[in-house]
Amino acid sequence: MAKAFGDVFSYDATFCVNRYKMPFTPFVGVNHHGSSVVLAAALISHEDAGSFTWVFRRWLDCMGRAPSVILTDHCKGISKAVKDVFTNTHHRLCLWHIMVNATKNLGSFVRYQEIIVDLWKIIDDSADSDDFEEAWHHFVAKYGLHENGWIIDSFQNRHSWVPLYWRDIFCVGMSSTQRSEQTNRFFKTYVNVETTLFKFFDSYQNALRSNDANQANDSELVDGLDELVMNTQGEGLMLVRNSQPRSYNYPSFVNLLSVEHGS
Repeated sequence: MAKAFGDVFSYDATFCVNRYKMPFTPFVGVNHHGSSVVLAAALISHEDAGSFTWVFRRWLDCMGRAPSVILTDHCKGISKAVKDVFTNTHHRLCLWHIMVNATKNLGSFVRYQEIIVDLWKIIDDSADSDDFEEAWHHFVAKYGLHENGWIIDSFQNRHSWVPLYWRDIFCVGMSSTQRSEQTNRFFKTYVNVETTLFKFFDSYQNALRSNDANQANDSELVDGLDELVMNTQGEGLMLVRNSQPRSYNYPSFVNLLSVEHGS
């Protein structure tokens, strides 16, 4: 599964699904039918650059290659890990989260509604990078936003989230982490904040089987275990769907338990 559809994926670290408050961080890709697929998932002990670096290195260990594109929200820890581990990967920031943060950072302005309307026009209507940058500078001057920290940061990171800069990069039609958030909502029906780690693994398998059953006949699925990668230093646990595609490229599971000794 991961090797078949792992060139482009969304990665989200906002969902806690167990009593130990370890964030559940799925890698969500898109299959050849346009459906969301869980390629891998990790439970991490901390939401910091060290934990994300461990997760991405485990991806490389299992897959043997980095993705061409990874889509995330604007998290400094994730950004650092992507830069350090996926050195040639295009890192795209979720446009939806960018605009949510626009509301948080610009919502106190008297002309807030006008600001948001004009911001969307710049994002949607700019023909090229020169057009965007000229419109942005005019926008900043119009509303007196020269010293606004969010505005400064967003412009510096414009190549990571403004759609026009991604026109020539294949992203499977994704510009947000919406597929990750839909996956989180799906898993909520199987796990909750009281779920133990032992119970989580069983629930995780059941959730994947249920999702697969919606995309294929039962006869096309092969039961088994995901690959489990553990770190003895406490960063987390990772489950990878390592497939050998059959008809319609639906996954079989690697029946393997692998223990990592440090990293």
